[in-house]
Amino acid sequence: MSVKRIIKLIFSIIFFCLSTLFILFQYTQISNAQNETAKHILTQIFIDIKHGELTDTTIASMPKNFFYAIWLKKNKSNWLPVIYDKNILLKKNLIDPYSIPNYIAKTSRLYPKVINDYKFIIWITKYNLEYFIKKIILPIFFLLLLYLLLLLIIEIVYKEEPISITNEDQFQEELYDNSIINDIPNSNNKSQEQQALIEYYKELWSKNFKISNNFKNNFPFKKIYDLVKFGIKPEQYINQVIEIASLYFKWENPKLYIHQKDYFIESSTKMTLDHSKINIPKHGEQKGSIYIPLFPYTISTIYGYFYFEWNNEKDFYISDILYFLKFFFSDRAKPIFLNYKELENIINIVKIKLEKECQVFCAILEVDNKEKLNIELQSSWIEELNEKIKEKLINSFKEELVFQISSLNFIIIGEKVQKEEKTQAIQKWINDNDIQNYPISKEYGDIALSFSCGIAFKDQRDLHALTLINEAEDNLKIAIKKG
Repeated sequence: MSVKRIIKLIFSIIFFCLSTLFILFQYTQISNAQNETAKHILTQIFIDIKHGELTDTTIASMPKNFFYAIWLKKNKSNWLPVIYDKNILLKKNLIDPYSIPNYIAKTSRLYPKVINDYKFIIWITKYNLEYFIKKIILPIFFLLLLYLLLLLIIEIVYKEEPISITNEDQFQEELYDNSIINDIPNSNNKSQEQQALIEYYKELWSKNFKISNNFKNNFPFKKIYDLVKFGIKPEQYINQVIEIASLYFKWENPKLYIHQKDYFIESSTKMTLDHSKINIPKHGEQKGSIYIPLFPYTISTIYGYFYFEWNNEKDFYISDILYFLKFFFSDRAKPIFLNYKELENIINIVKIKLEKECQVFCAILEVDNKEKLNIELQSSWIEELNEKIKEKLINSFKEELVFQISSLNFIIIGEKVQKEEKTQAIQKWINDNDIQNYPISKEYGDIALSFSCGIAFKDQRDLHALTLINEAEDNLKIAIKKG
């Protein structure tokens, strides 16, 4: 490769990395710019209202397509829409500004502000074209022009004689559905090559890649999804998942080795893995013993290896297996592996309460659309949100015990309660819009959460603690399906 090509490659990588960071920063500033506009609008509305009425001049000065509705509340009076889209409010008879209708929920967000004794809420249009043009599109055009100009300068400074293209300069694009390991060099040092493969797999665990259509359409994802239940033991979950997946993949002798201290221990037999036997695949043509490195919940250290024997004539698909493993170790299954002792403690608490001659209940609450929130919100915001929800639950249900099961998922355990009274209390908490409004950050603003809940009561039955908890969990799944 010529000096000029190397310089252009390095420059392109650096430029695009910096440009990406700049565009991401610009994207985060869209909300701030919208908030500043919202502040200006609300300040002008407040001034007009103080003088008697909202003027046509103020209305005409507002940017087009900036919001769906502006709500106003003074002291303890009801919320009233000041300016709004008639198609959204009047036809649907909406009266609660904290509940954005489903048909605009994805394109809008709440912006609350208090000015003296007046409370305002704006349903801001998140994807207003004007802001994206100013903050994203125009900067991209500018960066593209700058990039082309600098490439032209490099071309002039490092002018070279043309050279012919040899076979070594040509390459063929690889598809990810059969072989996704395509840039690990062969090495005489096996340990170095294995370490390079481990690092490569570590990167793949955080990436998206293409999977085969057959796997996407025919793999029994739902069977594995339904296995995730409160109290299921890690070994039980592992064995059942591998059994289900083996019927599809046609593995021989599949096993899971988990990193414990300085060893990799097989989940069922507790046998220790011999490091000299580890054979990490670079492509789906390999035969014999296969080891796939696992990085489910952290990218800093290896979690273990998934092992199977492959002697079939057909190749296996590395991308399909990796996708299965990521689904196997999903965030939903995370408590099974990382919080198992805490879940056992919760089961023991319920068991003790069930031994008493009184009404015992379990209620499991989950934030609606939590998968979407986990993608949209930063991890630190999610952690703070979990703490705020738990704190509100503890303050509202002081006679009960409250635990966080997983992210945005909680359980309430109580005794000596009236069934209807406790059910109504939980419903009231869920439907209280003032309680369910949570501040996230200055740039994001507040978020209004909704919850689904499953409740189970002991009644006059003699049952196991896990049975009661699983009943609440099953009722939660029904509630989620019903919306």
